[in-house]
Amino acid sequence: SPNPSNGIFKISISQSTAEIQVSSLDGKIAFQSRNTGNHSFIDLSNEPKGLYFVRVTSVNGVKIKRIVLE
Repeated sequence: SPNPSNGIFKISISQSTAEIQVSSLDGKIAFQSRNTGNHSFIDLSNEPKGLYFVRVTSVNGVKIKRIVLE
């Protein structure tokens, strides 16, 4: 949250360890990190405006959400 975003947003994760990857529509990876807490702050303010996909991989599986940068 928030969505749409100005490029800085927070992800809340129920698992304490997860892999986070943010990519643009054309597949370019804009952010990648291994999260070791229940919250992650991501700064994409230097990336072009548009639609991005946030992929969170944990022991519970994979979740993909959309985020719009305005």
